[in-house]
Amino acid sequence: MALSTESSTSAATATSKAAARSVMTKLGTGSGVDTASLAESLVEAEKAPRKNMLDAAIQRGENRIAGYSAMLLNLDTIRTAFRALDDPADVNTLQSSSSSTAVGVTAGTSATTGAHSIEVLQLAKPQKRVSAGFAAADTRLNGGQEFYLRLAVNGTNQNVRVSGANATPQGMVNAINNAKLGVSAQLVNTNDGTANPFKIVLTGTEGAQNAFTLSTDDGSGTAEVQSLSLGAAARAGNITVGGVTVAGNAGDTAAIVATKVKAALEADSDKKGLGRTISQAGGQLTINFSKFEGDVATLAFADGGNTGVTGSASVTTAYAAGARAAWCRSPCNGCRRAPG
Repeated sequence: MALSTESSTSAATATSKAAARSVMTKLGTGSGVDTASLAESLVEAEKAPRKNMLDAAIQRGENRIAGYSAMLLNLDTIRTAFRALDDPADVNTLQSSSSSTAVGVTAGTSATTGAHSIEVLQLAKPQKRVSAGFAAADTRLNGGQEFYLRLAVNGTNQNVRVSGANATPQGMVNAINNAKLGVSAQLVNTNDGTANPFKIVLTGTEGAQNAFTLSTDDGSGTAEVQSLSLGAAARAGNITVGGVTVAGNAGDTAAIVATKVKAALEADSDKKGLGRTISQAGGQLTINFSKFEGDVATLAFADGGNTGVTGSASVTTAYAAGARAAWCRSPCNGCRRAPG
C-alpha cells in the first residue's frame, strides 16, 4: 500500500539523519568541536543568501501585485470621472455675471466669450384704459337692469356681474375691484367742462402677460340650461357632479339621489354666488345657469365610490350672449388709452 511505502521512506530518512549525526559526533570526539552543530551552521550560512534572494523576489512580486491593484483602482476612478464628461456641454461652459441686479444673465451652450451691454429704452408700464364719459357717478346704466362685464386677462375670460341696484359707473368700478382679477378700476371726475366728466380708468398689472380686454353684456342674452339624469344607488359611496361631491346610501332611488345632488349643487351655487336655479322631476334635474356664467361646460359626472349610480348631462338650451351695453359699444381694448 502507498501508506506503508511513505512510512518506510520517512523512517529511513530519519534513520539516515540520525546515523549522520552519530558519525559527525564520533568524528568530533576528543577534539572538543561540536561537528554536527558546525555542519549545520555551514549549511545555514550556505543557504541564507539564496533564501534571502528568494524572499526578496517574493516580496517584489507581492509589491507588484499591490501596485497593480492600486493602479486598477485609480484607473476605475478616472474612468468614472471621464464618463461624467461624455457630454461636451459639461466642460464647454462659460460663467456669466451682470453688473446690475436689475438684469440677470445665463450663458447657454452656444454662448461665446465676450462682454455685452444692455440699454433700457423704456420701463414696463401697466396697461391702462379710459372709458367714455358719464354725467355722474350714480348715472343709471342699462336701464337699471343688471349687466355683465367680460374681463379677459392674458386670454383667460372672467365674468363680473353688476346687479341692477348697482348699475352705475361707481357700481361697475366696485364690481371690478371686488372681483380681484388683476385689474383695478377708478372713477375719475375730469372736470373737463363737458356734460360727461366722469370716466372709468382701468389699470392692469405690469407685464405683457397681464394684458387685458373688457367688454360688456347688457343681460339680454339667453342663459344656458342643462339636463341631468341620475340612476339609483346599489352601494353606499360618493359620486361627483360638476366638481361637487355627494354622498349616497345603498338602496337610494333615482329620486333620492337627484334630491341629494340638487341640494349639493344649490349649496355650491349659493356659496359661490352663482345664482343658479335647479328644478327636479324624479331622477331628472334641470339646471338653469345664470347669464353672467356665460357658456358653461357640461356638468361632469363620476361614480368614484363605485355606487352603481349612473348619470348623464346634456345642454338643452345653449348660452347666447347679450348685446354690448349702449354706453360701451366696443370692447375696452378699443377704448382710448390713458395718457402716459
